[in-house]
Amino acid sequence: MGERVMRESLLRTAACLLLLSGLVLDLSFGQTADPGASAQTKQILQYLKNLSKGPDRRLISGHQLNTQYSPTASFDSAVTKIYHKTGQWVGLIGLDYQRSPKGLLKSMSQTNAPLVAYFRSGGLVAVMSSFTNPWTDSTMNDTTGRHKLAELVVPGTPGNLKWMQRLDSVAAGFRQLQDSGVTVLFRPLHEMNGPWFWWGSQGATLPLKQDYVALWRHMFSYFTVTKNLHNLLWVFSPSARPSSVTNPAYRADTTFYPGNEFVDIVGVDVYEDTLDIPLYDVLRSTNKPFVLSEFGPGIFNSAAPGRYDYRILLRQIKTKYPEIVYWMSWNDFGSSLGSKYFGMTTHGFVQEVLTDPWVINRDRLQWRSATEVHGESESIPRSVALHQNYPNPFNPTTAVSYQLPVTSLVNLKIFDVLGREIATLVDGIQGPGIRTVSWDASSRPAGIYFCRLLVRNANGQAKPSVLQTNKMILAK
Repeated sequence: MGERVMRESLLRTAACLLLLSGLVLDLSFGQTADPGASAQTKQILQYLKNLSKGPDRRLISGHQLNTQYSPTASFDSAVTKIYHKTGQWVGLIGLDYQRSPKGLLKSMSQTNAPLVAYFRSGGLVAVMSSFTNPWTDSTMNDTTGRHKLAELVVPGTPGNLKWMQRLDSVAAGFRQLQDSGVTVLFRPLHEMNGPWFWWGSQGATLPLKQDYVALWRHMFSYFTVTKNLHNLLWVFSPSARPSSVTNPAYRADTTFYPGNEFVDIVGVDVYEDTLDIPLYDVLRSTNKPFVLSEFGPGIFNSAAPGRYDYRILLRQIKTKYPEIVYWMSWNDFGSSLGSKYFGMTTHGFVQEVLTDPWVINRDRLQWRSATEVHGESESIPRSVALHQNYPNPFNPTTAVSYQLPVTSLVNLKIFDVLGREIATLVDGIQGPGIRTVSWDASSRPAGIYFCRLLVRNANGQAKPSVLQTNKMILAK
C-alpha cells in the first residue's frame, strides 16, 4: 500500500513539474499558441478574430461528419446531403480521428481525403480525436484508469507507452495534412468538465486541474516541437454546464483551462434547444475567438427527424451570444441506445439559416484576405523575457521561447553546471516579437543545464544589455 501511494505521489510530482514549466504569456488575440505556426495558420486565426471584432457580425456554418461510415459515405451523408437540401456548402467540416475504431487508425490518407478536398475547395476543416482508453484499449467512454492521468506524461510508464502510440497515430495524420497544405482546427480532450470520458471529471475535486493541464501541454509540446507540426489551431471545448445542473462531478467550463499560451480558440459543446452558456463572459475574457464547437437539439427534438427549427439556434446566437464565430452541428447517428438526429441534414428551416446574411458558407469564406483586426495590432512585447523551456524536465527535446520589444542582437546559449558552453541556439539580429527555438539534447548526459539569453541593442544606441538565465533538467 505504501509503495503504491509513493509511486502515485512521484507521478503527480512529475506532472506538476510539467505544469509549472509553462509560463503564462500575455498573448494577443491574433498570436497563435504555437509561435512557429505557418503563415496560413496564423492568417486563419486572424480571420476568425476579425469576424467577432468587425463592424458586422459574421458566423461560419459547420457540420460534423459521421465516422461510422467510410470517409466518402460520411461526407455524402452529411455535407452533400445539406447541399442538395439547401444549395449551400457549409463553411466548415469536422472529423473525428478515433471515435469509432478501437485502437489506432489504419488508413490516414483515406481518412484525410475529404478534409484535403474540402480545404482546397475553399472550406475550413476541424479534427477532434476521441482517444481510446490507454489503459484498456476500449472506447473513450471506458473510464477505467482516469484517476491516473498524471501517469500518461511520465516516460516509460504503461499508460505513457500506450498514450504515445495514440499521439503518434494522430500526428501521422496531421503530418499528411500539413504536407498537403491544410490547416486544422484541432479539438482534443473535449468535454473534460463532464464525467463521461476517461480524461474527464470524476468528482468535485478529481482529476486535479494540474493533471489534465499537464496532459494537454505534453501533447501540445509533442506535436509542435517534437513532431514539428505547425498547421494546428488548438481548440479548448468544455461542455457548457447548464445553470440547472447541481451534480458536483459536472464541473465549471473553465476548470481545466490549459492557459492562454496553449490555446488558440475557446468554445463550448451544447445539446439543448436553446443555448445556455452561463460562463460565456468568463470564457470570452480569454481573448480567444469563441465558438460553438458542438451543437445539437435537446433530448425530445433529437429523438426524431424534423422536430427542431434551426432558426432558433441562429436567433439565440444573434441575441444572446453574438461573438460566436462558428458553430459545428453534430451528425445524426444510430447506437444501441437508439438513433439521434442532431444535424442540419434532417431538421427544419436549414435553408433559411444558411442563406441568412449573418451566415458564412464555403463560397463566402475570405480568410486568405484577412489582415489586422479592426482597431488592433499584433501584440509587441514590452520587455525582454526568457521564458521557461517546455517541457521541463525533458528528454531529449525541449522548446525555448523568448520575447523582444525591439530589433536586437540576440545570443541564446546552453551551458552545463560547470559553466561550459554546450550549444549556441541563436546568434544574430532579430526583430521584435515572440520566438521559439528547440534544443535536441540526445547526445548530452542527463543532468542540469542552463539556458542564457543575452540581448543587446542593435542600432548603436548606448543602452544596457539584458542577461537572463533559466535552469533546465534533462532526464534520461
